[in-house]
Amino acid sequence: MNTQFKFDISISYVPYKDKPTHYGAMLFRKGNITPSEMLGIVKDGFSFMAVLNDYQVKQIENRLYQGRTQNDVKQTNFIGVDVDDSTLTFNDYISTIKLKPTFGYTTPNDGIKGNRYRLVYIVNEPIKEQSEFSSYYNGIITTLNEQTNTINNDDCGAKIERLFNGNAKENIKTFESGLIYSKNDLPKVENSLHVSTKQVIKPRKRSKIISNVQNDFFSIDFEEFYLKYEKTFEIITQSKIYYQNGYALLDENYKELKRFDKSGIITERRKKGVGEGRKKALYNWLMKKKQIKPTITKDELLFNAVFEICRFIDNRDGKLTKSYIMEVVNNVFDGECTMNEDVNKRQFKVDKKWCSKNGFSANQYKNVIRKKLHFEEIGGWYDISLSVKDNLKFAHDNNIKVSQKTLYRFCKDNSINTKGEPMEEPQNKVENSVILSDNKVDGTMHQPMQENAIQRKIKHLQYIPNDKLTNYINKTKNTMYFVSFSMAMKQAI
Repeated sequence: MNTQFKFDISISYVPYKDKPTHYGAMLFRKGNITPSEMLGIVKDGFSFMAVLNDYQVKQIENRLYQGRTQNDVKQTNFIGVDVDDSTLTFNDYISTIKLKPTFGYTTPNDGIKGNRYRLVYIVNEPIKEQSEFSSYYNGIITTLNEQTNTINNDDCGAKIERLFNGNAKENIKTFESGLIYSKNDLPKVENSLHVSTKQVIKPRKRSKIISNVQNDFFSIDFEEFYLKYEKTFEIITQSKIYYQNGYALLDENYKELKRFDKSGIITERRKKGVGEGRKKALYNWLMKKKQIKPTITKDELLFNAVFEICRFIDNRDGKLTKSYIMEVVNNVFDGECTMNEDVNKRQFKVDKKWCSKNGFSANQYKNVIRKKLHFEEIGGWYDISLSVKDNLKFAHDNNIKVSQKTLYRFCKDNSINTKGEPMEEPQNKVENSVILSDNKVDGTMHQPMQENAIQRKIKHLQYIPNDKLTNYINKTKNTMYFVSFSMAMKQAI
């Protein structure tokens, strides 16, 4: 145990009392901390992720953006494992496992959506490649499943670029072992996520061990097999998302299986027929499922293959034999991911069932959420001390696409004076240069961000007297990201 061990990490600029509602607006800075300090920022509500190559904040259309894809990651010293909907409580799980995390904590939805918690393993040297990271992640998951005799279906931490939220709730439960692992101490399971543009099925040596599920597959018909295991395995169609108030926010890593061909969308009524590339479709769909859930087991992949055969592929001629299907499952499971990873460009997804229950059509509610998110983005740069005209000029000068009409609607919805709010000079003015360069977490100075909308907001925040801050926040209550940022910056000032 080395209580003084420090490592680099990315930490969100502001803490979040609840789960963030707009991941695209989150911004991170670099910190150098100990594991105990990391647990401390988790309990304060800060989000965290791997170290980035570049922390520059850019302006894309009408929003601030910071690159957080796999290519933007420099390295990481931690591996985060989410345990969702386990039959074991947090304390029971920790007591059962022998591979203790450096620390662990319950996440905000623990007890609301079942047992939910996060385990964090700190490594004493950086992990820089996705392939190396995934081998350790898969090794930890496999070991924990064996030690608890459970199946962890959550693959949130499988990607090196994944961000994790803290938990500022009072009922948080934590565990801290203080263990710092070397790479040799951690279990590894090789399961490359390398992406190739080629699509080739290569024969491989197969294990002679056949599970009970696979025995059933060869013993009973497809529909009976599906009905027997439909409550055992998950049908993989999209990345895990959690709806709140009828919609879920999506990041660039969100993935979804879309069944379509040149003739249109494949449905249960319009199945993939003879001569329409059934074999290729089955392979592609299973590969996409593996891409969505890298930790998928062979039995679960087999179940998903049967689901596709039963629902979306016309196999009445019997040409897709069980032996062939099993061969495809083996090749997809044992092989490398052979599909390009699409970068998701959708901001959100609405819950159609929620919409129907609450009297909305899906398209109507999409417009409601689209407006809400757009106003949150405007709240990230709009200066209430200035008039609409001056804010519009700032937007146009910074290539932010927004109309004057939209800004007036934004002000009306948030009870903001369209002529601007006069600001008083503070008695103890803080120099702008100090605020703008104080880019630190642990006392270590880091390179200041370039001048942007956030720094502009910080500048005018220091002119808001304490007795007017509450009124200021109330006027921007619908722009939740901006409110949390304003409160944090005011406290810092």
